[in-house]
Amino acid sequence: MFKKMVIAGALATAVAGSALAQSNVTIYGLIDAGVIGTNHAGTANANVNAITSGVDLTSRLGFRSVEDLGGGRTAGMNLESTVDAGNGSQTLSASTGAASATFSRAANVFLEDKQFGRLTLGRQGNAAWSTYIAHDTRGVTNFGGFMNFINDGSSFGGTSTSKSGLSSYTGGAFTSNTVRYDTPTFRGFNATYARVFGNVAGDADASSSDQYIVRYDNKGPVFASLGSYKANSSTGNASGENLFGGLGYRVNPNITVSGFYMNMKNPSSAGGTNGNFDLYNLGARYQITPKVGVSAGAYQLKDKNTSANGADLQSIMATYSLSKRTHVYAGASFVQNKGATGIAAYGGGSANLNSLATTNGLAVAGVSQSAYALGMRHTF
Repeated sequence: MFKKMVIAGALATAVAGSALAQSNVTIYGLIDAGVIGTNHAGTANANVNAITSGVDLTSRLGFRSVEDLGGGRTAGMNLESTVDAGNGSQTLSASTGAASATFSRAANVFLEDKQFGRLTLGRQGNAAWSTYIAHDTRGVTNFGGFMNFINDGSSFGGTSTSKSGLSSYTGGAFTSNTVRYDTPTFRGFNATYARVFGNVAGDADASSSDQYIVRYDNKGPVFASLGSYKANSSTGNASGENLFGGLGYRVNPNITVSGFYMNMKNPSSAGGTNGNFDLYNLGARYQITPKVGVSAGAYQLKDKNTSANGADLQSIMATYSLSKRTHVYAGASFVQNKGATGIAAYGGGSANLNSLATTNGLAVAGVSQSAYALGMRHTF
């Protein structure tokens, strides 16, 4: 009888230990789906209406683990996958470098010390994008905002068939083979350095990039950011440079106004097409009631090499909270394209309508568009 009790106790301890070992793993995610539509789409000049995933925010599934090492130190990992709410697949483009990878949004480990900062290794969010998100009152969502200028459904500088977007100037939303260091926050200031390794034998600069960001946010009314991004081609030559800054002001806990500016250029094509752009943004966010919020933004893209090219985009999105986890939303956007520039009004990232058909899903240079979005998202 005593032996049976000892064995049962040992088994219970082992099971409990196993459960405790797994208790620090968090499963989280977000599913966003809705109806999105636009006019003057593609060369067919068509009206498009479709149900798609990630109309406002990209649907995702993630796993996060954090372990307390003691002495103010923690370690952990993050795995995050893009999910297509339309068909359940994981094959939506998740920015450059891992279009159909299982964990296209994150696959990294980190070590953090309260006194010395945080080191993260692996695929992770673009460090510079944290600045864009902080200062874009539309939150760099997929519909009607900054992402419209980045997605591959947009075209610039007289190359309306390339549909390259500006991702080469910003590095895309996520970066692979990345080492990132974040300093601790001191009196509201913190800084980030990130290095993306090209992993090219014999040339440390080939296909690499470097990012430097300084931020200020002491939880008062004013917050600001300043940074730079520099990318190199496969031959080690500078192929994308981005200088950016943002300034925001919290009028009160419910109203925030903010804006940012960035200059994007490719030194290897300076003076030619796709060579030098300025992007401006100004917006506001208003939490009208605990359940109802609205955000709006205005964006202007200027081609500094060819003044006849450019685009102006305006968007607004209203959100109603059914609960802390479930939200419904409705939005509209309008873009005026000029010259050889073709920006889509309907969205970027996973909300891009390219999947419908090339002739229906893309903007056309010089043609203006309007779009609407109706959707719902649930977080867990």
